[in-house]
Amino acid sequence: MKVAIIGCGNMGMAFANSFIQYNLVQKEDLLLVEKNQERGYQLQEQKSGIVVDTISSKISKSDLIILSVKPQDYPAVVSELKDYIQSTQVVLSIMAGIPIAQIQSSLSHDLVIRAMPNTPALLGMGMTAFAAAEQVGLADIRKVENLINSTGRAVFLEDEKLLDAVTG
Repeated sequence: MKVAIIGCGNMGMAFANSFIQYNLVQKEDLLLVEKNQERGYQLQEQKSGIVVDTISSKISKSDLIILSVKPQDYPAVVSELKDYIQSTQVVLSIMAGIPIAQIQSSLSHDLVIRAMPNTPALLGMGMTAFAAAEQVGLADIRKVENLINSTGRAVFLEDEKLLDAVTG
């Protein structure tokens, strides 16, 4: 599986490191998009994956795109990502406060899953609740659940509104 992570802060890298640790994603199949130049250099030194500083056509080759940016940075990401996203790609958002319908609308893309990891996910001992748009198939839900489980435990919620209760 090829994964792109947009936003490589603590949570984005917790996911990346867990995927690599459990051999779920190979480093050469992990695209890390990090705008902060200094952080990008750190990631290159750690050899955590393929590090780039802009969203480009490379992202089109990923099976899964993880949005791990601060919610206030999302509008800038959308304007770039819209040009490269493919209809078969699944988008997994771990951004707080931005519902699935808003992501679908802003990206003109149906296959969206939203997850709310908690802080212990940074240590591989987290609890992450997630919900999916009705257009996302069971096979894709299971693949994402398997990846999330590498950071602790994943709980699928049929009703996205319950995610807000989990974060509290």
